[in-house]
Amino acid sequence: MSASQRPGITRYALVWLGTLLAWVALILFIYYRQWESTGVEDSGLGNDIRNGVLAITALVGLAFGGHWLWKVRSAVAKDPVTMASAQATAAAATPHGRMLAGEGERYVLEVRGLGLAVDRYYQEDTWRLFKDKDDNYLSVLSKDPKDYDPNTRIGSASMAASAAFGYAAKQAVERWPLPVIILGPPTTINDGSTMANEIALDRQSESLGLTLFLWQEDANVASAQATLERLFQFFDQHPDVPEVLLVSNDSEADRYGWKSPGMPERPAGVHVPLLPNSMAALLVARSDRMDRLVRPYAVDVDDGINKDDTQYDIIKLWNFFWEKRDVFDEKFERELKAKGVKLPDGPGVPKADWWIAQLPELWKQINNKGPGEFKPSPYLPVRWARWQLQQFDESPLLGYLHRPVHVPLTDAQGKPLKRAGQVEALRKGWAQAVSALPEDAKPT
Repeated sequence: MSASQRPGITRYALVWLGTLLAWVALILFIYYRQWESTGVEDSGLGNDIRNGVLAITALVGLAFGGHWLWKVRSAVAKDPVTMASAQATAAAATPHGRMLAGEGERYVLEVRGLGLAVDRYYQEDTWRLFKDKDDNYLSVLSKDPKDYDPNTRIGSASMAASAAFGYAAKQAVERWPLPVIILGPPTTINDGSTMANEIALDRQSESLGLTLFLWQEDANVASAQATLERLFQFFDQHPDVPEVLLVSNDSEADRYGWKSPGMPERPAGVHVPLLPNSMAALLVARSDRMDRLVRPYAVDVDDGINKDDTQYDIIKLWNFFWEKRDVFDEKFERELKAKGVKLPDGPGVPKADWWIAQLPELWKQINNKGPGEFKPSPYLPVRWARWQLQQFDESPLLGYLHRPVHVPLTDAQGKPLKRAGQVEALRKGWAQAVSALPEDAKPT
């Protein structure tokens, strides 16, 4: 609180002095009239004056203290950064706050959305399979070839991928470019094809018309382990990122479509899939970044706005995104054509690094009006509206994703460890993973 905002003590000192003099004069007058009428001098004069002085001092002190407290609260309410700091301090004392306070190996990401598709089963139906089977050594999927229609294999894989994507992405904040990291199976194709094409396809399939996506990274890999580590590094390297969508797709249809190495000749006719549809999507976030970088600067904007309401920065961002999306697609197709690709096709979402390079043009157009001093950044290019914050606050907190612990099962020469060595490596890895948990969250 600045000096100009503090309540002045001079007026309270004058009130105290004036009231004090009035009290003394009143007591003297009362005692004088009593002595004049009775001729007897009362011995309580000093006590009455003293008690009055104490009472007046206490009342004036309480009034001054109350005024000071009211000023402090008003100053905090008017200063969004101070208010956010106070909220963050209070939140840090909660179990959730203690989880987010972890650093290094203790750093976690909040899981705000989850999509899962295995074979033809989605979300809770997948978990129900395990519960009904109740056997750790048997597959929960059918072994009967007749249960798998070869004519719908590719379509069912595409539907499963879109469903998993949608379940997670529907929890994301609308009208804000959400970074997406998407994975597919290994490939031998080198024609410019990218897993990023799946983003726009899934967006349309799941009717996510108000959600914007950025092609942050894509990869065709046999394991997602390195990508999970990269996800945490991404949050470490970009402190302004509030949310990221991580997507992983794999299936027999995908393996053959991407011409994955090591696949046998494609089976003909009815058969049990060599690899079932295995699709997952995670929406991960850090709410402490929302509290620090977004909440103090949010603006009141009607959630019914459209592309013609260009007086709002959020709509300027929206229109700018689609304009640049088209520019990027054209650029992408030209580059593929120059490489000899006969039917080049843009991904339908801009690459994140290219998009970020365009943002200075947007920042010249926005007015950036609102509470506090908001500084636009690559992943928070404009202020959010309060309804966007509400969307984030209403997204469920499903759990936490902990930083992966790498457990090598090979020796320094790359040779597999013997069984005893593997057991010891796993024991140490488990101990390392558990040590990163808060004391009240460790398994028993």
